[in-house]
Amino acid sequence: MNVFCVRSGLAAGQVLQRGKDGASVTVSGYAQNDGAVFATVSRAGKALEGFNGIPAGKAANGAFTAKLRRIPAGGPYEVTLECRYALGALSMLTVSDVWVGDLWLLAGQSNMEGVGAIERDAPVDERVRCLTMARVWETARDPLHFLAESPDPVHNGGAPLPPSAVPAAKKKAIRGSGPGLWFAREMLERTGVPQGLIATAHGGTSMAQWSPDLADRGGESLYGSMMESLRVSGQPLTGVLWYQGCSDTSAEAAAVYTDRMVALVEALRRDMGQPKLPWIIAQIAREVGRTEGADGWSFITERQRLLPGAISRLEMVPTADLEMDDWIHVSTPGHKVLAGRFADMAERLAFGRKDIVPCPQPVSAKFVKDPLSPVVEVTFTNVVGGLSSPCRATGFAVRTEAGRILKAVYQARFSGNKARLRLTTDELGGASVVYGWGPDPDVNAFDGRRMPVPPFGPLPIESPPPLSPWFRDWEVSPLARGEDISALSCPRREDFAKLRKMAFPDWWKVNMEDAWRGKTGHASFFAAFELAEPTAAELLLGYDGPFRLWIDGKPIHEGLSGPWPWMQDSLAVPVTLGAGRHEVAVTMATGSAAKPSTGFFMRMRAADGKKALGISLR
Repeated sequence: MNVFCVRSGLAAGQVLQRGKDGASVTVSGYAQNDGAVFATVSRAGKALEGFNGIPAGKAANGAFTAKLRRIPAGGPYEVTLECRYALGALSMLTVSDVWVGDLWLLAGQSNMEGVGAIERDAPVDERVRCLTMARVWETARDPLHFLAESPDPVHNGGAPLPPSAVPAAKKKAIRGSGPGLWFAREMLERTGVPQGLIATAHGGTSMAQWSPDLADRGGESLYGSMMESLRVSGQPLTGVLWYQGCSDTSAEAAAVYTDRMVALVEALRRDMGQPKLPWIIAQIAREVGRTEGADGWSFITERQRLLPGAISRLEMVPTADLEMDDWIHVSTPGHKVLAGRFADMAERLAFGRKDIVPCPQPVSAKFVKDPLSPVVEVTFTNVVGGLSSPCRATGFAVRTEAGRILKAVYQARFSGNKARLRLTTDELGGASVVYGWGPDPDVNAFDGRRMPVPPFGPLPIESPPPLSPWFRDWEVSPLARGEDISALSCPRREDFAKLRKMAFPDWWKVNMEDAWRGKTGHASFFAAFELAEPTAAELLLGYDGPFRLWIDGKPIHEGLSGPWPWMQDSLAVPVTLGAGRHEVAVTMATGSAAKPSTGFFMRMRAADGKKALGISLR
């Protein structure tokens, strides 16, 4: 019996990676006899021009090697190898169903593995191929990732299904759709060349489990198993699609996430001999119902958002807007949308489409002066066609220096590449803007190509106003008779037998609405503050009823024809004060039944609007 067969390099159904001049492949195998090896590449029974019986290698000492170059994109091809030796004898083998196109590695955890509902009636295209987890080339159909068929213990504990049982098990699966199949179909439509997918993802896995430091464990490690699949393919890659991060949302794991991603990308590029291998990653989507460790989710999404700045030739695509098929997994319709975003970045990185820009990214958040309310303006880059929202824009919030999330954005409007956020507070020292914070964000901002703004933050707010804190803590007198306060002198604490200490918790307003409802008269308020040095300042006021104010017994302001606009900082009253302690007294009337008073706002700023006040409230 004459032995002549392939050991590696070429398999039925395989996709070879095209280059500028077509695909190259080195085929090795067993040969009983020594001789020259010739190759023919044919399609539909007809040899390709320049590939009819061409010298390709030789056989010697029981083995052969053949090299083919410049095989054009397309297929399916039949590759026939002939070993010709003495006396005109020959050995022949044929590998059928060979394709030339683009190869993509699929890796990460469950949303790449695929947990979406399988669409059994989805059309199948033989030009989209998959190297399965059993390392067999097949026409691609969901589920692409089937852990039970892998020969590697890392995927199934060393107890794989018998190969004969795998087809029926796959057919019974109702979940198993991820972005891979839809991405390949999208790229097939865009490029017109066959697409090959290499399935290596595994749900629930962490960055520590994907560590390249575990490669020497072979199939007992995720990286080792992945590299074995790449070895079987024997081809370079067009790029990597990566979707992982849900298992790294603890504070400890999030702190080293970027370093681990850098190490993983560097290792794969080194081991593949492709230092510029493109990576496209998905920012993790949502986890509905999560209540503990909510900040950790956003710590990971922010690190993923910033990863393109840490790793060259890597881009990130958002997912938080996508429909879900359960509490943590993107739905099949969602994966179809994600596939388009992956494809955009694949064209940008792998095929040089610089006209395709990444998703919108925030570059700055600045406080801007506005007569109606505090406003922070967020500027974005990579915006195509302007930002917009299909309804009321949601998702923006303020994060304090201490890490508290304030739902302080009551209006968000877009203009071009900017978002103007109106806030209920401008106590912004050390504060940041966040968008889509937490594990289940409500986000709906897109640019003109329907590319979403990704969850981001904390993004520090630049140039917050140098304002004093709100005067929140007051001693308040009982209501006294009379609504006409025009002739009253400055009230004194000692004039009252009883004063009530009141702390107003709603950030900024001295709110007497409930206490005064249905009553008439006037009340006095007392507070104190200290200045570190003599100061020219402005007293910022807002009120909605008859109002008078004294500092250190001296009249500073009166507004008797209220209601005034109740908005904060409606008036700026200049004052010049010395260093040390100062006493504030306010008298305010309840107003009329038709226009009842509710309270007032008060704080201070330096007269030049720039210098921070050295003020302490007492």
